[in-house]
Amino acid sequence: MPNVFARTTKINNAVGRSAYISDQTHKQEEVVLHKAAMVYDWKFYHEYELTHQKNAGQTQNEAREVLLPLPNELASQYKGKTTAEQKEKIEKICDDLAKEIVGENHDYEYAVHWNKARTNLHCHLMFSEREVVDLSSLEQKTYAKDIWQDPVTHKLTKKGVGVLVHRKGELMYKDGQPVYKTEPLSAKDTRYKEKSFMVQRDLAYQKIMSDYGYDFDVNDNQTPYLSQKKLYKGASANYITAAKEWNAEVKRYNEIVKEYIRALPESEEEYMSIKRDVLDNVREANRSEKKITREAVDLVKNMADCIQSKIENSESLENSAPTYKTEYNWDQEDLAGWWQESREDLMDGNTTKVRSVADFAAKYKNDESNEQRLAGKRVRRAARRTVDQEIGRPKTVDDFVAALREFDTAIDADRDDWEEER
Repeated sequence: MPNVFARTTKINNAVGRSAYISDQTHKQEEVVLHKAAMVYDWKFYHEYELTHQKNAGQTQNEAREVLLPLPNELASQYKGKTTAEQKEKIEKICDDLAKEIVGENHDYEYAVHWNKARTNLHCHLMFSEREVVDLSSLEQKTYAKDIWQDPVTHKLTKKGVGVLVHRKGELMYKDGQPVYKTEPLSAKDTRYKEKSFMVQRDLAYQKIMSDYGYDFDVNDNQTPYLSQKKLYKGASANYITAAKEWNAEVKRYNEIVKEYIRALPESEEEYMSIKRDVLDNVREANRSEKKITREAVDLVKNMADCIQSKIENSESLENSAPTYKTEYNWDQEDLAGWWQESREDLMDGNTTKVRSVADFAAKYKNDESNEQRLAGKRVRRAARRTVDQEIGRPKTVDDFVAALREFDTAIDADRDDWEEER
């Protein structure tokens, strides 16, 4: 299932941007669909921002733009071959996205494009941060007297001199737009500047696309999944290569984690903790060179390998000893304990560089027999239960190891009894 990838940017030249996305500049590969739902045009917004700027000469934010990916199958990949039925469906989807993301009473415009390689169908959604005030509540200005102008210089003249251009009581217009006594637009909605808007934007996209039969995942800080890197236009060849390697390993990692969480939903919180540890080490690995390093890619790869190996061992254990399935299934408690015990084998706490997990995976896959793993699991689980009851869950790995040693003697006696029962 693909992730939602949307991007929001500020627009300080709305007129020029509108001309670009609508292909008035003739720079687009193909504009599949273009639509504007505007009470005022972008020139009006440009002039409005100029007259309402706080600091003279300061660049004004006239609009915002959201770039939204669309499934490629919505349009024909051959230029000019998208059918009327396909365009109608695209329009419905984009209308719903605009209303859900932008909200009511905001002017907006969108255009659906193919990229030049025709591998990426996407929508540019431009909108105003200002809400249009209900026109029925606005009172339009009128001229308080007759207005006379010189026909050549267009300067105002005395009554009866020159040409009468406006009569007393006539409604005022400027560049074809009504002039009101009160402001026609609200103050800018600050929610579009907040990070919460990006989350709401992605959730809205996920909901709308799901209504049309397309499933997307929202990848944010509140999920256990890692984010892929964007393949930016004009990025260096080294970055593209590294990003593709990273994306491939992240995709595999996410699929493995997702498979396990689907089977054991309560493990999601623990995987979120694992994700934070992984990202801390990735940032440290990338910090010195300020790029995606081989160490960072290997870290994700090793984590995916290790978790996959653990899952396979758990499944093998269940198949070889079905009577112990519920007792030895890899539950959330096992996951938390495994991570605390194994994180130092996966990540070097001093150098933060990634270690090979070949030996670690082999420990569970080859060296230990099923019988040893069964007994070992019972010992570790008994230790954790005793720790929980008497002194509380340890806060650090060192405390956990100390607790295991403290209860080693008591557990050894029980181990013999368990082996006899088996």
